[in-house]
Amino acid sequence: GNTSVSQRLQSAWVSENEVKKVVGHWRRQAPEVTYVSGVEGEANASGSASVFGGSSGDDGDDELMRQAMDLVVRAQQGSTSMLQRKLKVGFARAGRLMDMLEQRGVVAASEGSRPREVLMSVEELELIQKAS
Repeated sequence: GNTSVSQRLQSAWVSENEVKKVVGHWRRQAPEVTYVSGVEGEANASGSASVFGGSSGDDGDDELMRQAMDLVVRAQQGSTSMLQRKLKVGFARAGRLMDMLEQRGVVAASEGSRPREVLMSVEELELIQKAS
């Protein structure tokens, strides 16, 4: 038939208490997650860690990463659309920047369409900026 016509679906009733029990069971099955304050950088070619990533040939990307980190930490919320607007980059580039911020421990993992939680404080950002 016609797929644009609504269909009524029926299923078993699941109470909120039952949902909580199932979610609790799933949580017990997963390994415990621990978050560490600070940022872990990736080692560059010389062996030292860089929060901003990239190599000496990626000065443009490195600067864009610095700007993205500064924006997200000072706003205390991270979203791809904010990076697109403020940094004037496309969706794919903003998404890659957000992924890099997640890898470096600046923002939490994505939770659907909601802005990401920022794991770094402004004080930690300023310490990193002074060091680089």
